[in-house]
Amino acid sequence: MIDRQRDSVADESSDDAPAPMRRRRASSRLLLGFVGGAALALVSAVIILVTIYRDPLPALTEESLAAAKARWAASDVKDYSLEVQILGRQPGVVELTVRDGEPVEMTRDGRTPSQRRTWAAWTVPNQFDMLATELQGQRDPARGYSAPAGSMVVLQTLFDPTLGYPLHVRRQVLGTNLNMEWRVTRFEQLDR
Repeated sequence: MIDRQRDSVADESSDDAPAPMRRRRASSRLLLGFVGGAALALVSAVIILVTIYRDPLPALTEESLAAAKARWAASDVKDYSLEVQILGRQPGVVELTVRDGEPVEMTRDGRTPSQRRTWAAWTVPNQFDMLATELQGQRDPARGYSAPAGSMVVLQTLFDPTLGYPLHVRRQVLGTNLNMEWRVTRFEQLDR
């Protein structure tokens, strides 16, 4: 009896197995390979989508930037205080106070930069200038970011719906470590 079962198992695994049995095994292997490949593709797609679209920010365009600048100009805000959280290769927190459109106080990570000319970089008008530069870099990533030829750049920005200042900005140079992000975590209009 045991010999007969051994012979049966040996027959199933040998090339001498009947044709229907060989076809069934080949179909099972093919189906298993297809299901495994589809599962791997699905997992990969989910990882890529989560990485790129971890939160849905609108794409930065010339039109969205122009509309935001127009809202900012119409608001005529000249006195404000803001805090910006910067992520990426040079993370930090910037706190800035602006009076009559000019920066009067600024700290980065709690320290006042010694070169006063750097204070203006985070004023709202200069944030708009940075975004215009980002759009130029998106058109030519090799020149704009020293990225490898053929690199793709994803720019996303959420603007304040009332005043127009950038609330959240993200740049992704896909396949590189040239990514950058910033968020305005506090914005306050000041009394004159």
